[in-house]
Amino acid sequence: MVAYTGTEKDVKQVIKARDEEKRMAVQKLEEYALNREALKGLRSKLKRLADAGKPAVASVASYDAAATSTTPYHPSMMNIAEECQRILLKIADRQAEILIIEDALQIINKGINCENYSDILIMRHVDGYSMERITEKLGYSSRQAIYNQYNKALSKFAKALEWTK
Repeated sequence: MVAYTGTEKDVKQVIKARDEEKRMAVQKLEEYALNREALKGLRSKLKRLADAGKPAVASVASYDAAATSTTPYHPSMMNIAEECQRILLKIADRQAEILIIEDALQIINKGINCENYSDILIMRHVDGYSMERITEKLGYSSRQAIYNQYNKALSKFAKALEWTK
C-alpha cells in the first residue's frame, strides 16, 4: 500500500469538496420536501380545473352546432385545456425530481448498519425533527450515535445522488 503524500492544502481541498457535496445533498432533501408539497398543490389545482372544464349536458343545440361546423364549446375551454397541459408538465417535472431523491434514499439503506440512513435524513430534513427527537424515535442510546449515523448517511446520500444522475 502506498502512503498518501499530498500536502495539507490538498487535504483541505478534499474536505472542502466533501462539505460542499453534503451541503448540496441537504439542499436536495429540502427541495424534495418542497416538491412533495408542490405536487399535492398541483394535483389539487388540476382536479379543480378538470371539474370546471367538464362539459355541460349535451343538448340538441350542441349537436346542431357540430353539424354546421361551429364550435359547441366555449372558447375558455381551450384555456382550461392549455392550463391542464401546463400543470401536467409541472407534475411530471416534480415527479422526476422526487424519483431521483427516492432512488438515492433506497441506495443508502443498502449495506451493514445502514437500515436507518434514509429514515434519519427524512426525519431531519423533511419532517423537521431535532436530533434529540430522532434519537428517541429510533431508539439510539445517545445523540452522538445519531450524529455519527447522520453524517455517514449524508455522505452516502451525496454519493448516491451522483450515481442516480
